[in-house]
Amino acid sequence: MIFNPLDIQTGDIVLINNTGNNLFKDWFSIAQRVITGQPYTHTALGLNPVAGYGSLFEADLIVGTRPFNRIYLNNQVEFEQYRPVGYTQKYLDDSLHTLFNLYAEEEYGFGQIPWLAWIKIMGRFGVDLRKAKSWFPGGVICTQLVWHHLDTLGNLNPALKIKVNEWTDHNLSAGDIADIIHAFVPNIFTLINQYKKPK
Repeated sequence: MIFNPLDIQTGDIVLINNTGNNLFKDWFSIAQRVITGQPYTHTALGLNPVAGYGSLFEADLIVGTRPFNRIYLNNQVEFEQYRPVGYTQKYLDDSLHTLFNLYAEEEYGFGQIPWLAWIKIMGRFGVDLRKAKSWFPGGVICTQLVWHHLDTLGNLNPALKIKVNEWTDHNLSAGDIADIIHAFVPNIFTLINQYKKPK
């Protein structure tokens, strides 16, 4: 598949895997891969254009935007880009505009990270905490933004709505977002671009 960095539209969903193994720089990504057992460490939403660039709306240190080309120029980052099917562009725009107005410049929810790890650990023992109250619900994490976007898309698709609401917005990992997306390909989401590191 040929990657076009400008081919990102408002409302697209990007699944990201930072494959780095530097314990100092990449500890958070390494921890996610180990705890979840899945090759996904981050999620983001398309927001196009920002200053003429196809961009991502995401939660990092704060909630903000960055050019999409920073993803594909980083050779240790793998990604999958999905586009919702059957929605008007206005509907997708409205969803992202709402999220942008609510969350832009909010601080990252670092306190939610140990809670997500606990959910995964307890899940291995058959304890389902996907709808439990978070220990530290302050701040915003990347999957929280995508959860709200998916929930909005679910307003027009009951099956997606039911699936998304198996979790609360604080309680799902990047791998959980990937599971939701993959469950609805190709009926609701179509793969637009992807990059996987050569083996």
